[in-house]
Amino acid sequence: MIVVIFSGLVSIYVIIRLIWPMGRTLRSRLAASFALLLVSQYHSIIRSFSGTLASPEVPAQLIMFCGWLYGAFLLAASLCLLKDVGIFISFVLRKAGLTAGSPLKNRAVLYIIGLASLFLS
Repeated sequence: MIVVIFSGLVSIYVIIRLIWPMGRTLRSRLAASFALLLVSQYHSIIRSFSGTLASPEVPAQLIMFCGWLYGAFLLAASLCLLKDVGIFISFVLRKAGLTAGSPLKNRAVLYIIGLASLFLS
C-alpha cells in the first residue's frame, strides 16, 4: 500500500515538473501524464491481475518492458529532483550575489532529462 501511495506522489511530482512545462499540446500532455500514472502503478497493476510480479501467466517480455519503463520513471524522478536542487542552489547563490543566473531553467533540460531517463534505464 505504501508503494502505491509513494509512486503516485512521485508521479504527480514528475508530471508537474517534467511533462507540463514541455510546451506540447494539451492532448499529448494528458496522454503522457496518464501513461506515467499507469507506469508508476506498475507493481499494483501486475499484482492485481496476476497475483505476483513473476507470474508464469504474464509473458517475460512484458515483465521486462514494464520493469524498464518503471526504471525510467524512477530515473526521471531522480533527475527532476536533482535539477530542482540545482535550481535552488543557484537561487541561493544568486541572492547572495555570487552568480548571474541558472541554465537549469531552460526547456531543453526537460527534454534531456526525459531522453536520458529512457536511454539510461
